[in-house]
Amino acid sequence: MSEYKGPERRFIGGNADEQFSRDVAQTLIRITREGIPIEQAEFREEGRKHEKLIAAIRERAFMLIGYGSQRPPLDEGTTPASSAHEATTVMPPATIADSAAETPAPHIDGTAIEPALRDPAIERQNLLPKFEAQFSLMQATLDRYEISMQEMPTWEQISMGLTQEVLEKALLLAEPTLLLVPPTTRKEKVEAINRNPSEWHKHETVIFRITDDSLWDSGNANPANKWRILIVDGVQNVEQDSAIFNGKRKNFEIVKQWVKKYEEQGLKVMNDADAYLVLTMKGQTEEKPVDTNTKTVLNGANLKPEALVAYGSGGDRVDLLYDQPDNIGDSFRLRGMIEVAVTGI
Repeated sequence: MSEYKGPERRFIGGNADEQFSRDVAQTLIRITREGIPIEQAEFREEGRKHEKLIAAIRERAFMLIGYGSQRPPLDEGTTPASSAHEATTVMPPATIADSAAETPAPHIDGTAIEPALRDPAIERQNLLPKFEAQFSLMQATLDRYEISMQEMPTWEQISMGLTQEVLEKALLLAEPTLLLVPPTTRKEKVEAINRNPSEWHKHETVIFRITDDSLWDSGNANPANKWRILIVDGVQNVEQDSAIFNGKRKNFEIVKQWVKKYEEQGLKVMNDADAYLVLTMKGQTEEKPVDTNTKTVLNGANLKPEALVAYGSGGDRVDLLYDQPDNIGDSFRLRGMIEVAVTGI
């Protein structure tokens, strides 16, 4: 693997060796992917008899959720008996993993209890530790695919761009996902994927006209040679919208309806192959490959009626292909996106 020359790694600190950093990052990936409590992740690691690793994971995880390296004290008045129980079962109010809302227990008569009202301020606050955890996962992803992280912005730089407006828009996405898109070429990204196959990718990437910027890079003939920080909908397969696909609209009309839907929410759409390739890398690293049953359109924002519809899809390989604008395809989707303004890049 090529030597890392970029900023200090921040999985647990700048002085950790590469293998140790990868071990911590992979455990954080499991916490995020599986939604398991920190204590359970620690228990799984105990079999490795690696006390330093266990301590680092615990310290990093609690730091991400805002408690430093220790669990907060129990409320005053807690009895010793309940303390012993809560020490192993009570989780802090915010976790690294995306938490699904629990179904409330029904009343005795069988009617459901209404869930508590959502608090947008708390939801925005909870996004920050999740994005910081995803920042570490992005480091692990780029490291896995041997992509240079030189001049990559730090978490501190990125967090300054996560304004209230950005976080409010991110909450509109099914699965808000932080992406760091490096300034490598499409060809280099494709080669990185082919050079580092995963359990899911059994065949090399197929891409139509790889150097065609008008097709794969938002219509830009001269793409900017710098890091881009995005928040995208990272869900594996974007759900169909029956109001958009009615079995009669052609591809061009379908795509424009998706773009309109996102624009009405103040969102942009993922609109280039480079960002999509990074999303597929992240999905492979987390063992959550994207577009196994769907196709993400990658030139929707600038699509013309007579132009080819460029799309990406997953499965046993990554495909970057096209369809005709006057065909009717039921698998086309678009992914909402927010651009994060980061100073210094």
